[in-house]
Amino acid sequence: MNLTSILKLLGECPLVVSVQAPEGSPLRDDSTLVRLALASANEGVRLLRAEGPSSLQAIARSTGLPVMGLIKRTYEGSPVYITPTLAEVEEVLSAGCRVVAVDGTGRPSLARSR
Repeated sequence: MNLTSILKLLGECPLVVSVQAPEGSPLRDDSTLVRLALASANEGVRLLRAEGPSSLQAIARSTGLPVMGLIKRTYEGSPVYITPTLAEVEEVLSAGCRVVAVDGTGRPSLARSR
């Protein structure tokens, strides 16, 4: 997946649906998140955003759509928690995602130090 193909998908449907549930939520299980992703796909969504290795794998496998993946993890001394280091990037890629969501703010990142 490259920028051109992502832009093509967004041209077909400019909505990216985030299929996530916070820790402790009754929606936080892969089968529920897959159903939400499938419902989104049935409505024409072409790109999904999801969190966590098992959810990323399940959603990508079940929908056949590209998934923008992320891992939420906190590290002491860093305000960045969305895919904060290269270790999380590797987890997202290992889960089968070709698009990785990262913190896009100007906050200091630990990515270079881990």
